[in-house]
Amino acid sequence: MQQILFVITNFRHGGTNKSLENLLTLLDTKKYEIDVFAMEHYGPYITMLPNCTILRKDIWLHGLIAQYNDTSGYTKLLSLILKILRKLTSLFNYNFTDYFYKKRANRIVKNKTYDTVIAFSEGVPTAFVKHFYHQNKLAWIHCDYASYNDYPDERAIYESYKFIVCVSEYTKVSFCKVIPSACAKVHAIHNIVNVKAVHDASKENQNETYSKNGTFNIL
Repeated sequence: MQQILFVITNFRHGGTNKSLENLLTLLDTKKYEIDVFAMEHYGPYITMLPNCTILRKDIWLHGLIAQYNDTSGYTKLLSLILKILRKLTSLFNYNFTDYFYKKRANRIVKNKTYDTVIAFSEGVPTAFVKHFYHQNKLAWIHCDYASYNDYPDERAIYESYKFIVCVSEYTKVSFCKVIPSACAKVHAIHNIVNVKAVHDASKENQNETYSKNGTFNIL
């Protein structure tokens, strides 16, 4: 049985987590054993993802990447300390985040033997999974990468991946324009849609009112 680890940012609502939910729904559990790790351990999808094991919270990693206002109690103090450390070490041109990511990655896989590790979205999961020692690593791109300019040059990050998946031909072209050196290992795979779930939902009784003052509302 193949063991696969998916790494996501958090369990919040959003297209990426919905895409993961659909994918996990249709995977053959007799062939694949799936773990999911969220770098920020909160959000409704913690109870919504099927056919997988949710790995426990890493409070240190959560503290580092979470917005300070999104933390509380001990985690808030830890978050403050880690962010101060990152700021101070940057003054000496030391990459505290890379060091920290590598330590936490090794801890997650300490007692695991994964065949594949997947960073299921761009941004922090992709930067984090770079530090896993596994040769078979996949990065998943869900956005128009050419417009995704909030992060520094990520060529070195994507060089560590065996495959890069884009959710359409358009996003593949967009990614290749920015990082042409990685284009040979980029593949376009559309998001999976659970057609049966859509059909079943369409048959459910709806009690909501969709019109007000004679105007039909679309949500």
